[in-house]
Amino acid sequence: MSWISRLFGFDKSEKATPDNPSAPSGPIYLVIYAHESSIGFVQATVGYLNGRYDAVWTINKRPASVQGAGPDEFELLWSELQQLPDLPSSYVNDPSREIDFRKYHILTIMANDESVSHQSRYMVPVDTATDQFILWLRRLGYPQ
Repeated sequence: MSWISRLFGFDKSEKATPDNPSAPSGPIYLVIYAHESSIGFVQATVGYLNGRYDAVWTINKRPASVQGAGPDEFELLWSELQQLPDLPSSYVNDPSREIDFRKYHILTIMANDESVSHQSRYMVPVDTATDQFILWLRRLGYPQ
């Protein structure tokens, strides 16, 4: 069982049944965010699973907030994510590239549904992040 499966409490190979309703019964979309800022090391796991959106934020490994919303709100955030002008130039194509959590906002994006299975990483420079990117982070639940 992967760490993502443990995080959300399911094994992806399992199928949802009346006896096991927590197994995934639909698409899975995840955004993992990390950045070291003046408030500390900020990390988030935001996901859509079984028709439910959850966002868990931590600062210095301490829970900062947990948010829940409906699929419509997550769909809007996911759609906005795909439109962010910061991402095309921030794509990481070398998996061994060193990560600097102070200089970059780190995003790992994963999608798995009937039509696509995808994972990508982005390193958005802090000093050139667009207002649109910062607004998206705040809508996502970035602690202030």
